[in-house]
Amino acid sequence: VRKIIYAARTHSQLSQFVGELRRTAWGDHVRVVALGGRKALCGNAAVARLKSEAAVNEACLDLQKAKSCNCPLLASKDTVDTLAMHTLASVTDIEQASQLGKASQTCAYYASRTALAAAEVVVLPYSMLLSPQTRSAVGLSLKESLVIVDEAHNLPEALRSLHSCSLSLPVVMASLEQLALCTTKYASRLAGRNIYYLGQIRKVLVTFRKHFECTTPNHKLEERMVSPGELLIELKLDSVNLFKILRYLERSRLAQKLLGFTSLVSTEVQAKTGDEGDDAQETTTGISKHVSAMSLVQNFLEKLSLTGQEGKIVTDRPGISPNPDHNPRVRQRQHPAFRYVLLQPAVFFENVLTEAHALALVGGTLRPFVHVAAELLGNQISSSFAAFSCDHVVSPNNVLLQCHLKGPTGKSLDFRHQQRKTATACNELGATLLHLCRSVPSGMVVFLPSYSYEAHLVQHWKRSGIWNDLQKIKSIYREPKQSSQLDTTLQAYSRDALKGALLFSVIGGKMSEGINFSNDMARCVVVVGLPYPDITDPELLEKMAMMDRAPDKTISGRAYYQNLCMRAVNQSVGRAIRHADDYAAVVLCDQRYSEERIWSALPGWLKRGSRASP
Repeated sequence: VRKIIYAARTHSQLSQFVGELRRTAWGDHVRVVALGGRKALCGNAAVARLKSEAAVNEACLDLQKAKSCNCPLLASKDTVDTLAMHTLASVTDIEQASQLGKASQTCAYYASRTALAAAEVVVLPYSMLLSPQTRSAVGLSLKESLVIVDEAHNLPEALRSLHSCSLSLPVVMASLEQLALCTTKYASRLAGRNIYYLGQIRKVLVTFRKHFECTTPNHKLEERMVSPGELLIELKLDSVNLFKILRYLERSRLAQKLLGFTSLVSTEVQAKTGDEGDDAQETTTGISKHVSAMSLVQNFLEKLSLTGQEGKIVTDRPGISPNPDHNPRVRQRQHPAFRYVLLQPAVFFENVLTEAHALALVGGTLRPFVHVAAELLGNQISSSFAAFSCDHVVSPNNVLLQCHLKGPTGKSLDFRHQQRKTATACNELGATLLHLCRSVPSGMVVFLPSYSYEAHLVQHWKRSGIWNDLQKIKSIYREPKQSSQLDTTLQAYSRDALKGALLFSVIGGKMSEGINFSNDMARCVVVVGLPYPDITDPELLEKMAMMDRAPDKTISGRAYYQNLCMRAVNQSVGRAIRHADDYAAVVLCDQRYSEERIWSALPGWLKRGSRASP
């Protein structure tokens, strides 16, 4: 069956697409299957409660390793086939498929894989589409299929996340411990070839450990990003044949065999690294009881075997990690680690381009497309590529754009990183928001540059009394840092929006994309400042330099840097206008919005709603 394959970043976006599909003329008879990971579809409470996707995967597979499967949801193949037919009978999203599985006490994950062959439309997250191994595992082929990728500006970052990896000191130590226990237990049964390769693996791991434990940093490795070859030379591992080691790891299935020794070394690793409890073990060391540490080592060695054109390696040490103030998704390192960063996503996107019959990259913030094309299609755009853009469905009369270059007292609004935490800047912004709150009915959403700045503003306003004044006008909500609290916060804000509510969010955070603030949830969106990434970040500097070095320079490093900022602004602005009859005001607070290079990067539909251009 020729398929339409629709991919999006989050399950909520996939569910929105399925909901719209139901409203179409063919929504009552098209065969749709929603693919997802075990964590999203598992109905076994004992397995689903595990925190990470990897832990759920391993626990599920462990239950099936027994001679008679110990998972009650897989007791009968007939029931799985029956559930597969039910999911195809009507258009079903991933949440509904999970509920059907729980209601029928049958595995929805394996039912979705069974239904795949007969499906006409397949909806799935980016991670499944972009991984050839995952597609092969679930039986999904892109041949003869039309692939639609929504919010395609997220694809480069999704590819980087999928193909980047890290190797920390606790993982190296755990691997050495597992290796030692295994070698001791089976010493009398190991052939000479096995002893040789185990010795080579141990040599590599010991070298990594010594590097991490060294108190005198290697400036050649830690002040810049290096290629895999440069790292191996500096660590004096260039004589080791990684290709033979990787072939041995794959054929011997060593990582799986060492999994049985994981629990024996976990306590010792925790003691050496200072972590306590299961939560710490999974979140700070990178070790899981359900995943062999050697599998993480194997993944990193695979990156070291690449040419160096695709990505580079940076050494992270506690206290010198990327600043989370600039990127809320980056967590401070608690242990030394190597981090492989993918710099050329196009290398790993090529398999989708070549396998699919046709590919459509769609989204509301793709322009300028040269930014996305440079990362996904490389420096050569195929002649079969065509770009199409259309206007926004909303009338210019439904949009009001205002650029506030000065506050109510006449002082300039300057939210550059060096200026924005001053008392003057905080007070002027507070006075601006008070003025807007008195004028705007219903809900108002304010996007701030970072979580730390949001916390600073709240603390300052509570001392100065501005927070109290805001609370007298509208109920105030703040974007939670924990994803588990997001739905609760949104529900509470939505409930109070009609009578007046104010929501503080972060540009690039959880609420800046994939959330619909339609109708009274956002009659005004305020964007504070310009969210430029950290220009000192080695990853960003290397990416910019790579674009400047490209033979056919489709985009300069500086233009790429500018686009990253403006795309984040445009994404936040787009949260408000969600349908043709919606209306809202958009307020941009910063004197830099008067500059031509900033103004020109705003979408045309938004600028047409401006009453006075800067």
